[in-house]
Amino acid sequence: MDALMLILRYTIFATHMENLSDLATLYPNVKILHFHVDIRNNRLDFKLKDGPRHIPHYGLLLAGVAGLPNPVIETASIITSRIIEQVMYIDYSLRLRMMILLFN
Repeated sequence: MDALMLILRYTIFATHMENLSDLATLYPNVKILHFHVDIRNNRLDFKLKDGPRHIPHYGLLLAGVAGLPNPVIETASIITSRIIEQVMYIDYSLRLRMMILLFN
């Protein structure tokens, strides 16, 4: 990213990596935009708006709009929930270990 900042040119960079939106706090010439998605009658309408946007499980939402069968989406939701639980458990375990190390 530093290389992009040095070329002093307009650059459009699209990503689903939400942590990149923090770059606007580091670089005053970075502007963060997002597409606001409005879903009506299985139709997606996009509008460009300022700032970052977080939509939990956007892929699952789009899968439903795209017409994937409900059992596929339900299975994906279950898998997503399990992954989130594992990540939260790992995060909790790491914090607990750090506290034990700090206080011993």
